[in-house]
Amino acid sequence: MGWVPGGDFLEVTASSPTTGNNFYSISGSGNNPVLNKETHRCLRCHGGSFTRDIPSPLVRSVFPDSNGQPIFKAGTTIVDHTTPMKDRQGGWFVTGTKSKNRGNLVYQETERGADQGRIFDMSDIRNIDYPGEGSDRVALLILEHQSELHRLLAHLSLQTQTALYSQRKFDELLGRTERLSDSTKRQIKSVGDKVLRYMFFKDEAELPRIYLKYSPYAQYFNGNGPKDSKGRSLYDLRMAGQMV
Repeated sequence: MGWVPGGDFLEVTASSPTTGNNFYSISGSGNNPVLNKETHRCLRCHGGSFTRDIPSPLVRSVFPDSNGQPIFKAGTTIVDHTTPMKDRQGGWFVTGTKSKNRGNLVYQETERGADQGRIFDMSDIRNIDYPGEGSDRVALLILEHQSELHRLLAHLSLQTQTALYSQRKFDELLGRTERLSDSTKRQIKSVGDKVLRYMFFKDEAELPRIYLKYSPYAQYFNGNGPKDSKGRSLYDLRMAGQMV
């Protein structure tokens, strides 16, 4: 769920076992909210080249000017957990640790793109109330990981449906009765392996040292998920050897 401060509607994405991910907007106020299913408007970014034609959320790192508008000719980065930290979080307010990245920077447009950027002064913001004094780095790292995972899961769902449909049609034409052909298994396994590797953080970029005990979001996130018989959970966070 997303909301731009000052905006008049919420943006919502929900996972779907048949379409990958669906996108909605919620407008109105009080007791009469209006839920709209979005198609073309959201999918221009969330279903095109940025997401490799798979309807899914995405996280971008841009070069914003002093008004918050991206300088597109300077480029943009689609972020997941393999993205080097120096290329992440452009256009975001970032606190909670010190590391070199694009967070908190604003740029001026140049002939070739953008300059080196300067630190944005938070005191420049007027008349906007934030729920906290900063933006937790841990929350951003989790968001960057999850967005690509949602895309991969959607791809797996769509690829599985496509492979099973193709087999049914070939079975009808050839009079076959086998449960799953080797070709169908390979198509599903190929995408399933990508999901598995990503869930185990294969090729994850080197992260900055973050002491999770100082992260309010980490304290909230940890322990909120189911645990196995040994007390382990996918909600357990570890960074640079430090656990919550």
